[in-house]
Amino acid sequence: MRKPLLLLSAAVLALAALYAAAGYWLLPGYLRQQLVAEAARLGHELKLEAVRTDPFRLSAELQGAELTLTEDVRVSARRVRVELKLASLLSKDLLPERISLAGGAVELADSRIQPIEATLVRQAGGYRVAADGALSLQGSLALAPLSLDATVAASELPLAAAQPWISQLARVELTSGSASARGRLRFDSAGAPRFAYTGALSLHDVIVRGPESASAPLASWKSLDGTDVKLTLGPNRLEIGEMRLERPAARLAIGADGHTNLARLAKPGGKSGAAPFQVAVRRLAVRDGRLDFTDLTLEPRFATSIRELSGVVSGLGNDGDDDARVELDGRVDQYGTARIRGVINPFAPQTRTSVTMSFRNLEMKALTPYAAKFAGYRIESGKLSADLRYRVRDSRLVGDNRVVIDSLVLGERVEGKQAPQLPIELAIALLTDAKGRIELGLPVRGDLSDPEFSLAQLTGKVIGNLLERIASAPFRLLGSLLGGGRDSDLDGIAFEPGSARLDPPQQENAAALARALAARPQVSLAVRGGYDSEADTAALRGLALRRELVKRSGFRLPAGEDPGALDPSDPRTRQAMETLFIEHGGTAMLMRETRRAAEQAAGDPRAAERRYLRELSAQISARMPLPAGAGEALARSRAEAVRSALLARGVAPERVRIGESAPSALDEKGVRTAVVLDAGQAGRGG
Repeated sequence: MRKPLLLLSAAVLALAALYAAAGYWLLPGYLRQQLVAEAARLGHELKLEAVRTDPFRLSAELQGAELTLTEDVRVSARRVRVELKLASLLSKDLLPERISLAGGAVELADSRIQPIEATLVRQAGGYRVAADGALSLQGSLALAPLSLDATVAASELPLAAAQPWISQLARVELTSGSASARGRLRFDSAGAPRFAYTGALSLHDVIVRGPESASAPLASWKSLDGTDVKLTLGPNRLEIGEMRLERPAARLAIGADGHTNLARLAKPGGKSGAAPFQVAVRRLAVRDGRLDFTDLTLEPRFATSIRELSGVVSGLGNDGDDDARVELDGRVDQYGTARIRGVINPFAPQTRTSVTMSFRNLEMKALTPYAAKFAGYRIESGKLSADLRYRVRDSRLVGDNRVVIDSLVLGERVEGKQAPQLPIELAIALLTDAKGRIELGLPVRGDLSDPEFSLAQLTGKVIGNLLERIASAPFRLLGSLLGGGRDSDLDGIAFEPGSARLDPPQQENAAALARALAARPQVSLAVRGGYDSEADTAALRGLALRRELVKRSGFRLPAGEDPGALDPSDPRTRQAMETLFIEHGGTAMLMRETRRAAEQAAGDPRAAERRYLRELSAQISARMPLPAGAGEALARSRAEAVRSALLARGVAPERVRIGESAPSALDEKGVRTAVVLDAGQAGRGG
């Protein structure tokens, strides 16, 4: 009896020894081999520092485990412990009763999420999951079909982990930033959506750089907090009720080649076959933002910024036909303001955009680079306010802009191949009203689909065309101030031949010119007396003849008074005329021939007498001598008359000067004395 028991005990001990040997020494190697092979079969790489098994406690421990899922994604753990129950060995699925992970970490690109401590405890239909550390998770994991329903809390997860995916979409780099989340996470391998997250999401201290990583960041923000976030995959959709963006900053730059820094970010193509991702943000509140703008196409370089940018953008998304509504206010430079209102589809701005940007009290000296390029002058001082209204439909841009400039003072002229050779100072003087303000309407039209489209170039062309029109027809602008199309009457005053007296219609023109000058106090003018060598000479000789006839007829004629018409039937006038005829080279015989011709041509003696005296008058006038420089003196008298008329109507003497006289042909209105506009020193700095 004792011998069989000893044999049985020996056998049991032998089996236990074999079981222990297999469990402690043979099973770890076999388990390592199987795990590594299974990972390789799935396309992954598994490294294990050590594998230990305890056959009596039915447990296994993997030490120094590292699983490489992709080139940029690795999962590791200091220790993974798997525990079985005897019942597990008898079941078909051989599922562990408990899985514990210690010192876990997830490596994404150059980022590492750690530590992660997790425990999976067997329950009906799956496991109860609990994880702590950088990623906290509490919930249930079902195995058939595979699904997860858990609450999740993540703190300070590095955003750089998402860089591999971002790099596939754009040439930007997330150099700083972290994410935190708290909500509900669901995964269902057989349902729809396959993945869903609802809860809160925060992105903090984010810095994004473009291809020129050595320069200032492309964008950054202090915090972006969303309290009602819904994210699903399969279908792909992100919906956020409200987000608050604190202290955002962005940089927009136009390079020397004319392209913006944003245009360099997009990558051609992208992931083919990728499902579209719908995004909807119902309300985005912005606080204390900053937008920096630089234009390197100009010399000197132009740079400005909008600071303290705050407001709300609502309806932001690509999930429908609704446009985002924008209400933002900010501060420009030290004392200027910016106000942005309108609607825009940020995912298709070329199809639907209607935005109004209002700027007030901007310091114009900062705009010197644009003034130098499009006007050829630096700006010494001035204030700018503008209302810029832009509408885009199907890539067609329509802009209606109103610009108001206060107290503009130009600096030195800038020489350059793009600087226009135009009388800019005169144009500015004509545009500046009595309050020192310039008001401009600048309509802009363009095709955004044109690869050569440039809003700055287009606006510059509009301004250039405006200045050219003013320079070519300055009186048209002055006439528009008065209404009634009077521009053709303002560039000169017409006089009767031989006269320097303004008749009532020309006095009216002088009054209109004075009113136009009052409306444009920076404009000065030069009056250039006109003289027609034929018409004025004939009129002056006729006037000299009538003066002499009046004098010889015994009538009194004060100096400067017009002699008026003479009575040819007066014997004294006839005698004086005949005497003058002889004195100016005529002969008695010629005088008799002239009378005989008049009697033959006329029907009665009275008519013959009048004809005779007219013929004598014409012959005497042709021979009447004039003082040297009579024409120049008449032209100057006319200029003085115009100047006196303007001064009498309130124009300051220093604004009206007498210019050089100039020939002027007689037209239907008379002999014109020209008025030439001049900016003088208006609009120039000292």
